[in-house]
Amino acid sequence: MAIEKLRPPYEVELHRNDAGDLVKVVIEAVGGDGNLSYEELREATRSVLDHVRSTSPRAEVDPSGALAAMVAAHRVAGREVSDEYLARLAVAYEACVPLGKAVSTKLAKTLGISVNTMKGHIGRARNDGFLSPAEPGKEGGQATAKARQIIASGA
Repeated sequence: MAIEKLRPPYEVELHRNDAGDLVKVVIEAVGGDGNLSYEELREATRSVLDHVRSTSPRAEVDPSGALAAMVAAHRVAGREVSDEYLARLAVAYEACVPLGKAVSTKLAKTLGISVNTMKGHIGRARNDGFLSPAEPGKEGGQATAKARQIIASGA
């Protein structure tokens, strides 16, 4: 395990496993009265995030393939909401989440449907087991094994 130390008026230790993954962060007051103020803690947290962000490889996210497959499944299904479409929707949703907010809006625009309709489709994908649950009121979730199995079988 490798330990990296950052030293402002506090000490920050970044613990990484043998694979280089960050597994633990320790923030400790150095000198003074041994206490961290709220501002110092915020500054320490910010320095950790900045350091990790600058040293982490950036994964390029390109959901275009997943979006194209979702559009094709939607066209084939017509006015129906098929299992194939819900599975493709789940994969496209998962691919778009890392890009930021308004995933529902992006997917709705891609299909040319209303955001409310898309949110209904996303809810159905979750209820039918194609997309994992997310925190209430937040976007998130992953395509489930059921979704991937339907896609693999070419349902």
